[in-house]
Amino acid sequence: MEVWREPVRGVYGDLAVLAMPGIERFRRGFAGELARPPVHHLTGMHPTEASQGRCVFAMPATDWLRTSVGTIPLGALAFLADAALGGVVNTGLGPGSVASTSELSLRAVRPATTSAGSFVAEAELTHLGRLLALGQGRVTDSQGRLLATTSTRCFVTPYPLPDDVPPPTPPPTYETPSPWELRSAGRLFTAEQLESLTGLEILRGSLGADEHALPAPPIHYLFGLRPVAADEGGSRWVMPATPWLSAGAPFMYGGAIALLADTALAGTAWTVSPEGTLPYTMDLNVRFLRPGPLEGELVAEGTVVHRGRTMVVSQARVTTTDGALVALADGSAALVPLDVRALPLEDAMADRLDPDGGPRRSPAPA
Repeated sequence: MEVWREPVRGVYGDLAVLAMPGIERFRRGFAGELARPPVHHLTGMHPTEASQGRCVFAMPATDWLRTSVGTIPLGALAFLADAALGGVVNTGLGPGSVASTSELSLRAVRPATTSAGSFVAEAELTHLGRLLALGQGRVTDSQGRLLATTSTRCFVTPYPLPDDVPPPTPPPTYETPSPWELRSAGRLFTAEQLESLTGLEILRGSLGADEHALPAPPIHYLFGLRPVAADEGGSRWVMPATPWLSAGAPFMYGGAIALLADTALAGTAWTVSPEGTLPYTMDLNVRFLRPGPLEGELVAEGTVVHRGRTMVVSQARVTTTDGALVALADGSAALVPLDVRALPLEDAMADRLDPDGGPRRSPAPA
């Protein structure tokens, strides 16, 4: 089941929501009066707390977020962090004002896994001016263990509203579970594959479409992320720009763009990872240059700019399919010795992954 091909759920582009003060949007959302956006139905991400200058979002740590080695990428935490950081800016905005993320940064503290149960992003407002806002925060697991620190810079701009704004769209109901509630599709690598191949061989094996191709992981089936090219020191990835990736606005959610950028940076680090090592992403910095359209695909190209014995630094460009530049990103990854015993690989996950997807619910978060 390729989720991004399914009919989208949720509501986006609702001018009635934009006509409310930011804190009112949260209040009415908590009361169940406003429809949830598509990203909520896709991942389960939702706000849990909002007050002037503070905002908290949570997201279930489901198997859908797993990469081919069974871990959850830093980009998935960026996906969540952008909601809390953008949300905290919105708590101080008046009607008809829009906060657009200009920069998003994360610094990893420890790897993220599904044993977290859920991820929690907390943010506080450090500055709100007429045109510029700053926020900072952190991402933890459900036990309160720190996973990453975060920060953002947003531009505040007015959005022209018509004189007669219609009432909010009523929250729709659905007869079947949302994608994040289903048992995930996809496969993980086996220990044999990881121990016998270099990072570049693994990535090139993921490009194939025959019986020798390496399996696509759960995160591919949720977002459509996939590699389309790989050479030593560079890789290219694409992601369908569907309405599933709207957080309520009529353009792509910044956290989704950050996820794609991080995937290209991490994939590029794989291309220079020797046999017996595994790249561990330590930081992610994204600069957003224009809104991402909700059509076609976004393309991310990563390039290694420094390769040391224990660290790789890479840069990435995110563009539309016609070449319009959407975002620039950079990040670093540590090359750590591979310990397959510490990874939830295919053999250990066979009872939790469904190669074809299906209507079975995902195990409840721990």
